[in-house]
Amino acid sequence: MTEHLKYYKFDEGIATQYLEIWYDETERKATVHKGKVGYQGQRTIHQILEENELQQLYVIVKQEAEDLGFVLPKEENYSTVVVQYQLKSKFGNKRDLWLKDKVQDYLDNHLGWHGLGAVNGFDLGAGKLNIFCDVIQLDKGISGIKSCLRTSRLDYTQARIAYKTFGTDVYTLAYAKNMNLSFELI
Repeated sequence: MTEHLKYYKFDEGIATQYLEIWYDETERKATVHKGKVGYQGQRTIHQILEENELQQLYVIVKQEAEDLGFVLPKEENYSTVVVQYQLKSKFGNKRDLWLKDKVQDYLDNHLGWHGLGAVNGFDLGAGKLNIFCDVIQLDKGISGIKSCLRTSRLDYTQARIAYKTFGTDVYTLAYAKNMNLSFELI
C-alpha cells in the first residue's frame, strides 16, 4: 500500500481543505500533509520500519479523513489548466526542452505542496509547448501557477495560460501578455 492518496473536504462544491499521504520507499518514510487549499499546510514525516506500520498509518489517515468529512476527489472535481510557450523552433531547441522540464518540476512541486493539484503531462510541437495541470480549485490554481512562474523566473511574461472545466473541450484564455489573441493548443 504505497500509493499517493489525496483527500479533499468540499464546502458547497468547492475544495477547501486537503489531507494526503504518500510513501518514499527509498527513504522508508511516509509523509502526511494537510492544510487549506492554496496554502502549504503542515506535514508530518513518519519513519517506517516495517510494512505493517505503513499499512496501519494508511488506515489511520483514511479513517481521519472520513471522520472529518474528506473524500477522494472525482474526475469532475478537476479543471485542466494549460501553460503554453512559443517554441524557438518548430519542435523546440535545447532551451525549450530545459524550460519544459523546469516548468513541469516547479509547477508540480508548487501545486502539490499547496493542495491545488498536479502536472499531468505535456505536448511539444507545431511551434508550441503545452504543459497540462489538473487543479482542484480553478481560481486558486491559476493564481498559484502564475505566482510559481513569476517567482521562479520561468518566462512568466512569455507564458499563456488557459483552462477548461470538466466536460468541456474549449479552452478559455486566462492570462497572456496580449489578451487580444485567441488561444489554440496546436
